[in-house]
Amino acid sequence: TTGWMEVTIENGELKIDNEKNCQFSTVNYQFIKSLAWSNMPLQNYGSLYNAWTDRFIGYECSVLSGIFAIGKAGDRLERLTRCREIESRISELRGQLKKAAFNRQVELNTQIKKFEQELKQLAGNL
Repeated sequence: TTGWMEVTIENGELKIDNEKNCQFSTVNYQFIKSLAWSNMPLQNYGSLYNAWTDRFIGYECSVLSGIFAIGKAGDRLERLTRCREIESRISELRGQLKKAAFNRQVELNTQIKKFEQELKQLAGNL
């Protein structure tokens, strides 16, 4: 098999063929299933937009937490933004680590560990 899957819509329902043979994570599968029209509030464009936003933010959160869950975007978006800031800071510190003297390396490693712990805690609350 190719590992690809075929996604179709039948009677307004999302159908995924070849899902057992593909290399597709549960999180991705749950996210795609959540986008089915039958799961969307179709009263107006605003509610549809909000539903999509909640799902896409839920997917971004799942990249860090490993769990896809649909929730209200507000607080989750703030925590997700903070996680991205921490990831960026860790990356900067790792870049500095390569150029630093030994004493400074110890200090940078301590900061990196602190940020990694904060990131883990935030990811658990997404």
